[in-house]
Amino acid sequence: EGQVVVIYDVTYGGAVVNARILSSTDDCFNKAVLRAVSKWKYSPGLGDSGAIRATGLQQVISFEQPDGE
Repeated sequence: EGQVVVIYDVTYGGAVVNARILSSTDDCFNKAVLRAVSKWKYSPGLGDSGAIRATGLQQVISFEQPDGE
């Protein structure tokens, strides 16, 4: 079991870039988190002048053992 906090940016087109680990209870989860986050896609955000990018987004990813294990 463990927890990873990842920080990343989202491009104008909705792709995740610059993902990096902010904190982690166990380094064994870090590679899997970075690989997964890099595949995420967002709908582009829209501002007054069109698509916008987002920077410094944070997400907590938790890993838990299934019941009975």
